[in-house]
Amino acid sequence: MNAKPTGSILVEAEHLINGPRQSVYAHPFDNFTQTAALWSPILGVEVTPEQVALCMIQVKISRLCNTPDHRDSIVDIAGYAGTYEKVQERRAERIEAVERIFAATREPGPIVPLAPSATNHPLTDVRPDVLEDEKE
Repeated sequence: MNAKPTGSILVEAEHLINGPRQSVYAHPFDNFTQTAALWSPILGVEVTPEQVALCMIQVKISRLCNTPDHRDSIVDIAGYAGTYEKVQERRAERIEAVERIFAATREPGPIVPLAPSATNHPLTDVRPDVLEDEKE
């Protein structure tokens, strides 16, 4: 017979979401993105990774309605709240990375086209001497 845990529910949940389980299931953002992609066609709406975490919390709350003293469900609710935070953090990191990429690709000053070229692309058809003048 297993002894009932007596430690903090939050500490137990933290161990679950930051311990070996993450290496098995991948980062919650990636895992919940995959789950959202599977749920979206079934539900007929676009599901986000954050909504996956919230729905899993609701599943655990539903279970607690039948077994209100079931510690594992309470630990899981805390764990899913923690994974929700991890999903939001990863999303913010990705947004910041994209913003840094776009900021790095912006050219200072006006883009001055060369003589008409085969591409007439506004970002690649730039006179190098104009860019050098802009740096000074």
